[in-house]
Amino acid sequence: MDLFSQNCPCCDSAKVDVRTRYVTQHNGTHPIYHCRSCDIYFSETFATPMAGLRTPLSRIIEVLKARTEGQGLNATARIFGVSKKSMIDWEWRLSKLKPALTLYGLCHQFLSLVIEGDELYTKVHHNTAASESEGWSIVLMERSSRLRTLDLQWLVHNFVRVHFTTKVIPAVKLGILEVGLSWIELFSIRYAF
Repeated sequence: MDLFSQNCPCCDSAKVDVRTRYVTQHNGTHPIYHCRSCDIYFSETFATPMAGLRTPLSRIIEVLKARTEGQGLNATARIFGVSKKSMIDWEWRLSKLKPALTLYGLCHQFLSLVIEGDELYTKVHHNTAASESEGWSIVLMERSSRLRTLDLQWLVHNFVRVHFTTKVIPAVKLGILEVGLSWIELFSIRYAF
């Protein structure tokens, strides 16, 4: 499975040629492909989060970086002069990559079952020092079940941003990817059908 393949989106044939090119107002020149197997034409942005965007990709990335750093929806809208509806749409477009990245991650992990454990501090009645508390619990969770909660922050944390403790992108550390994804590559991944 290739995240950036230009196979035909209809028949998955690799018999694809560049037929022509088109220029967008903000996002550069893109090729139009022709499938020799099923005789359809498609663009490289077909079925990607980038399809149909009118706002420059650099602007979208700037706004979404602020959102993933914890800036609220209203504050981001005010600071960047972007509508909340547009930001929600951009986040929704990226979050729809969940099936593709889940499948890619599971295939490259050879469908292994990994159990992770973590401790949680449970507050009962009132706050006490951690050393005096009996409110510690251990939680065991199967790793792939965490993929169900994929959203923009999870996607950026695991596939784009270097982790602050390991100094490596988690998907690279786990062997899912050789190198982390850039924001532009994230927008270029096709949705899973």
